Amino acid sequence: KSNPAKGSSGINAEYGYFDYKRYFTPAERTKIAQELMLSETQIKTWFQNRRAKNKRDENEKREQEQLRFRQIAARAKLISLGSRYPYSASIASRRFEDP
Repeated sequence: KSNPAKGSSGINAEYGYFDYKRYFTPAERTKIAQELMLSETQIKTWFQNRRAKNKRDENEKREQEQLRFRQIAARAKLISLGSRYPYSASIASRRFEDP
């Protein structure tokens, strides 16, 4: 369902508040709700959802970085084995090429 009070300027304002501060006191939440012509519950829910989304995004980014690190470490290990086992070095260079 559509909320006429929550147009693009309302969403931009919420993002501005979110960038400024992640948690608000009840008084601050009341003030934001009045400024954006939304209920306090809507404001509270939006911020809860936004914090959850940020947490998911940060966890996903961390997992991707860890995977990339493990791939680089595995490549380095295979390449270091290449001096003793030439075939393993050629596998490492083909298997873990940078995208």
